[in-house]
Amino acid sequence: MLAEQFGQSQSVADNWYFGFNAGIQFQNNIPSAIFDGQTQGGEAHAAWSSAEGDLLFYTTNGNFSQGKVLDRNHDVMPNGNSIKLNASMTQGSLICPHPNPDSPNLYYLFTISSFQALHFKLYYSVIDMSLNSGLGDVISSRKNIYLLDSVSERQTLVTRCDGDGFWLIVKTHIGNHMVSIPMTSLGLDTNSMVFSSSSIPEIPSQGVIKASPSEKLLTCALFDNHIVEMFEFDNSKGIASNPIIITIPPIEGAVNGKPYCIEYSPDSKYLYVNRYDLGLGFIYQLH
Repeated sequence: MLAEQFGQSQSVADNWYFGFNAGIQFQNNIPSAIFDGQTQGGEAHAAWSSAEGDLLFYTTNGNFSQGKVLDRNHDVMPNGNSIKLNASMTQGSLICPHPNPDSPNLYYLFTISSFQALHFKLYYSVIDMSLNSGLGDVISSRKNIYLLDSVSERQTLVTRCDGDGFWLIVKTHIGNHMVSIPMTSLGLDTNSMVFSSSSIPEIPSQGVIKASPSEKLLTCALFDNHIVEMFEFDNSKGIASNPIIITIPPIEGAVNGKPYCIEYSPDSKYLYVNRYDLGLGFIYQLH
C-alpha cells in the first residue's frame, strides 16, 4: 500500500486482512490479531484505512477468477462483486488514493486476473467513498477496466519525483519488460507507458516486486528462476535499467533457492529476501 510514499499517515496501513479470515491491526505500532475479516484465500488481498487508522475497505477473493471489495462493516460494496482478481496472485491487489487533491474520496484498485494458464491481465476499478452513506461504492462505469496483457503476478507503486502522482510498475511475463504507467492528478495516462527491458525471461511468474524507500531501485524476486533481479530506476522517466542478477543459494537437499518475498530497510541500504525450499522458509540480508 506504500502509505509513506504518498506522504500519508502510516495509519492508512493500520489494518491488514489476508488468508482465511485472518488479520492484524496496528495501533501505536503494537500489532494484535483480529478475526472479523471475511477474506477467503492465501494471496491477492489489500486493505486501506483512514488517516486515523479506521478501516475503510479491503479486497478478498472467493475463487480463482473473481474477487470482492468489502466495506468497513465487512459487507460487499455495491458493484463490489465479480472483480477481476485471481486468488493465486502474489501481488494481485493494489490500492491507492487518487492523486488529485480535489478527489479525496476516490481510490484506485489495481487487480490481476488470469485469462488462461500463465496468461494474466491487469485491470483497474475506481471506488468512491462518498457513496453508500460513506461506506463506499465501486463505480459501475469504472469497474474492471483493462490496462495491460501478459503481466506477471507483480505490481507496485513509486511516487513520481515531480510530486504529481506515481508510477504503477508491473513486470510482464511475455515480452520480458518492466512497464511503468504514469498516473497524475489528471488520472492514468495509458498512452505514455514506459517499457524497459529485463535481462531474465520469467518461468513462470511468482514472486514480488518492491521499490526501495529511496525510489532509486526496483527489485523482483523470480521464484522459478531462483534469482533476484535488481534495477536502477529513473523516477523522472519511469525507466528501469542496469539489471543486476543475485543468485539465492539452496538449502541442503534442495536443487535451487526459490526467492519469493523481498523488502528494503528504511534507509534502502539493506535488502531482505525470503527463500522457500522443501517446506522451509529462510530470510537473507543483502547489502
